[in-house]
Amino acid sequence: MRIDRVIIINWGTLPNREYAMGPLTLFTGGNGTGKTTLADAIQTVMTAARDTFYKFNPGQDESSQRGRYGKVPRTLASYVLGADRNKLARPTSAHGYVALVFRTTAGVEADGDPFTALIGVSADLGTDGKRRAPRTIDQVNLILTGVALKQGDLVTDEGAGRQDRIVPVEKIENHLKVRFGSRAVRGFRDKIGYLKTLWGYLRNCNGMAISELEAAQATRTWSRLMAHSPIGSINDFVRHEILERRDVAGDLDHMIQSVQTFNQLKQQAAELEARIETLRRIEQYGTQIERGYRALVEKRLLLAEVERFELERRREQAQERIETFRQEQHRLGQRRTILKSELEQADDTRIRLEAERGGHPVLIQKRDLERTLEENRNLQRERVTGLLVALQNLQGKLDTLDQLAVLAPELRSDTQLADGVAAIRSRAAPLSALDLGGFRRQLQQTIAREESLYDPAPFAAFAERAGGVHIDDLLAEIRAQVADRDGLHDKTLLSQQRLVDEHQRLSEALTETEKQLGRLRRGEQPLPPETAAALEVIREEQPGARPRVLCELVEMSAGREDWQPVIEAYLGGNRFVILVEPDYESGTTRLLKQQGLHRRKIVQ
Repeated sequence: MRIDRVIIINWGTLPNREYAMGPLTLFTGGNGTGKTTLADAIQTVMTAARDTFYKFNPGQDESSQRGRYGKVPRTLASYVLGADRNKLARPTSAHGYVALVFRTTAGVEADGDPFTALIGVSADLGTDGKRRAPRTIDQVNLILTGVALKQGDLVTDEGAGRQDRIVPVEKIENHLKVRFGSRAVRGFRDKIGYLKTLWGYLRNCNGMAISELEAAQATRTWSRLMAHSPIGSINDFVRHEILERRDVAGDLDHMIQSVQTFNQLKQQAAELEARIETLRRIEQYGTQIERGYRALVEKRLLLAEVERFELERRREQAQERIETFRQEQHRLGQRRTILKSELEQADDTRIRLEAERGGHPVLIQKRDLERTLEENRNLQRERVTGLLVALQNLQGKLDTLDQLAVLAPELRSDTQLADGVAAIRSRAAPLSALDLGGFRRQLQQTIAREESLYDPAPFAAFAERAGGVHIDDLLAEIRAQVADRDGLHDKTLLSQQRLVDEHQRLSEALTETEKQLGRLRRGEQPLPPETAAALEVIREEQPGARPRVLCELVEMSAGREDWQPVIEAYLGGNRFVILVEPDYESGTTRLLKQQGLHRRKIVQ
């Protein structure tokens, strides 16, 4: 694996950009061009800036980890804030990123997916004793597997004026997970865990983490191999390295200050343009809001005026209705007073007339006669209703006698019972000759008319046609003989039930015998009823199952009949097991459960 690109954002005074790297890359340029700054950025990613592992190039006084000649030492925080010769390009606070995109070397190793190692640092200017110094707020260490990160992945357009804005360090992990997926982004708060994974990916494409000892040795070796060349004596450096004997330090300081001033002015100009654009948009939006608000206020005023006019009109109408109701109320009050006076007069007249009426002898006799007539009518109505019920019961008993006449031939074996039936029929002969239905209709017509309820002629005619038979005594005798424990009713019911049961049993046996006979004619074995029913259901619903019974398939040759129980025992000891095709086993099992034949066993 080799470094394919270096991505720098807010690191020293280097511009935010991507630096392409080849298999061999040489950093060249004059003093102050950023060679050491870029090398320190690469070292930061490779060592996670872990104490005792990294060492910024000591050949440059301004980039050492300890101060020299009163200069501010270079640290992660100073790089993020853009420190250069005790000056800061970003003095408030900043978020800085350094990312290394690794790819396989063509022709040297097998092709593999790229991956990216990313270090993010947030810093601000804190107070250290009596002076202010850069300090680190937070640091994130990320490994992005299968991802070749780009500079645009670290910025967003959610800033003011929709301009690009660097993603804060505390949000970068979630930001990248949303863009590349959670499985591709791995975050490490532990620096040694990050280094173990990083060197694991550099050693093999599978990304298997190495041990902590191996990671520490590899990181220290990398840090020691970083090229550095101490300047040594400034006189020797000028004598051997500078062709012209003149001090260019002032020019360099002036140039650096000019570059810093230019960068600051450029940044301020960009911020000013953004603010101007924001103010312009605010002015446009304010004008639109003002116009819209004026139109809204005008519409609301117009609507309020319309509502006020409508309320005034409705108020006038309500006042008119109130006045009308008051006049109507006054008129009704006068009418009520008149009616109340007339009602009092009518009540006085009614009381006087009732007093006169209550003392008259004819009226008293009339009330007594009406009360007696109503009592007689109620009594006669109850008696006629009871008579209708008795006639209905009598008709039912006569129907029972007709049924006994039908069963007479079957009762010849019981002489006593047959004689009793004959005696009952002879005594009830006069009743059978009566037209009970006609008499009931005549009574109902009489009740409807309510004009012949006191005429005893219909009752006398009915008693005369009945031959003087006492109906109540006759019915009681018939009921006692029929309902006797060993009487005609119980014996008849028992005989009928025995005949029905025997007929049903013989019918079922005949049906089963016909089925078994049919199977024997077809050369099949006799089957239990439930097995035969199961076969019929399967053949009708699932003909493709080809159902067969075990006893039909097992046929032993002469002398080997002893093997048949063995084969049947292997299948559960049931010679009536139903065999179906393999694909139909579960379907036929569910079908038999639905039909209530689940006790039949199915085998594929």
